Amino acid sequence: MLQLCATSYGRECMRKNNVYVIMREYHKWEKEAENERVIMNLIDILIADEPAEHLGSNLKEIDVPDHLQKQFDEEEKAE
Repeated sequence: MLQLCATSYGRECMRKNNVYVIMREYHKWEKEAENERVIMNLIDILIADEPAEHLGSNLKEIDVPDHLQKQFDEEEKAE
């Protein structure tokens, strides 16, 4: 599902098919911490605004500055 969220077309299809609502319900009963983290990442992508047009529509092709990547890595370790 995260792979489908990479492109704007995939995100739009998932939104139209109410994947957010399904994942929200799934999150309520999921007990595995790693699964919860992935579910929350997916939900965050689905409810977020689309990236600015100059960044492109494919999230895998967006360059993340080093200082932000380091911050994200540290937050992930803390979880």
